[in-house]
Amino acid sequence: MVDLRKYVGEEGIVIDENFQFRGQKKSIDSLINEMTDDGLFIDYINTTGELVRVPVRAGAGVRPDKHGERSGWYVFNETGDYQNCV
Repeated sequence: MVDLRKYVGEEGIVIDENFQFRGQKKSIDSLINEMTDDGLFIDYINTTGELVRVPVRAGAGVRPDKHGERSGWYVFNETGDYQNCV
């Protein structure tokens, strides 16, 4: 059985503080900064909706990509007013 206590608190549903609702938009620059902080080398966001492979830098327990490697990835999707990046 799933323990729902991490999803439902005393005041209702617990929502991840990084989740952004419509009307609380972040900029593309914020997205690039966040992805860079997570270890991806990104200069711009490719908005084609296709999987994009990118190099990664070293982090805690993560080795950096060697020359020519691209072990990081992301997908940016836009549907109407909604945008999602994974």
